[in-house]
Amino acid sequence: MRWNPSLNILITATAFAVFFSAALLIGCSVGGPSTEDRAPFGQVLLSQNSFDLAGCGGPTSATFTASQANYPGNFSAVSADTRLVQVTLASAPGTFLLQQEGAGVPPPATTITVTGGGGLQATATVTTGFHICG
Repeated sequence: MRWNPSLNILITATAFAVFFSAALLIGCSVGGPSTEDRAPFGQVLLSQNSFDLAGCGGPTSATFTASQANYPGNFSAVSADTRLVQVTLASAPGTFLLQQEGAGVPPPATTITVTGGGGLQATATVTTGFHICG
């Protein structure tokens, strides 16, 4: 039997494809750090954990900042009661704006939940309502 260079290349390419496919199937890492190589996310920290949006000459809006060690991504924030308080992303990354929407009847408070990397969360309490002005 004569040596055939085309057949040798075909056998080599097939062996490489089988090996590479097997490596992917068993979960071998191909380039880049795996999730085990990254530092774990820290706690989500808020610049302020409670707000009093009282109206009656007092503030009806506020801003706060979220941060988290080892997390370069975006945060999300939601109000538990959007009838009382809306929360929106401000211009700077990780900065949010709270805006009172209405005066609360008991209970005149809600919470804001901020979510960061790894699904970790932090919560702030927002008290609303118009106090009796004197």
